[in-house]
Amino acid sequence: MRKLLLLLIISTTCIFAQSKIFLGAECLKRVYIGYVHNQFFGLFIKHSIFKQDLDLQQVEFNPYMNFSFSQMLSFRINPYFGMRYDTDFYYLGARFSADWTRFRYFQLKTEFSPHYHSRDGYTTLFESQIRSFILPSVGLALGAKNKPEYNRVEKRIFGGLVIKDSHSQIEATISTPYNLDDTQLTRFNISFQHAIDL
Repeated sequence: MRKLLLLLIISTTCIFAQSKIFLGAECLKRVYIGYVHNQFFGLFIKHSIFKQDLDLQQVEFNPYMNFSFSQMLSFRINPYFGMRYDTDFYYLGARFSADWTRFRYFQLKTEFSPHYHSRDGYTTLFESQIRSFILPSVGLALGAKNKPEYNRVEKRIFGGLVIKDSHSQIEATISTPYNLDDTQLTRFNISFQHAIDL
């Protein structure tokens, strides 16, 4: 019995070694909660917070893996599947992202995603941005994307402020379309994330 108890304690310690729970919001339209183990493997669930009926809400499942090749370069693979509660549509794909950092003054973040939507068919989504931290915890970001802020694929440029520390990050950006055929709406977006060590 003692050996079994010891094995259970060791296993639990290994599972939660350097593990974190994180939660956040994306453009204040979706919230998420997740778990990451040893900065390598993680899983998060994203849910919409539209002011509509429950049947119109969306849920998305996201397992992912991180690969760090150095302090300057890291990659992430994130397959995902999402659907609306009333099963009116579903979508799936995989996000492939890379972060390259040269000191704190220059960071390049890029992501592309083969994406299938049951209503709209296939498209390739992307988001690329450059960040520069003028202070250790305060930086500026500038980028372009067609990754949906809500549900529609829109070609947009964006820029704004990034505030972060070892456990939290807040992004406040303004995005505007560079293809006026899509929409002429300029948006102010706020996203945040907070991690809790286990």
